[in-house]
Amino acid sequence: MTNIGYKQHDIHTGPLIRRESVYANDLMEERKRLFNALFNFARKLDFRYVCAKIRKDECPDVERREYQKRLQEYLRIIKIFGSSLTAL
Repeated sequence: MTNIGYKQHDIHTGPLIRRESVYANDLMEERKRLFNALFNFARKLDFRYVCAKIRKDECPDVERREYQKRLQEYLRIIKIFGSSLTAL
């Protein structure tokens, strides 16, 4: 991202599309170029994801707490991995 004029930061397509945050002053062409670069980069990666949808009225508190613990552990691991990449 730094090679196209952005300081290093986490990117989320929502603010990019809605012209918010660091993209508030960017022209549509610049945001589109960044979105396309991100899209093409992601297409070439071999990654998988899981999206959990839990209905509170159908899931006991014990199970919800277990899901929450697992998700927090995954996030902790991701943060460690991410910080090690930044150090490179």
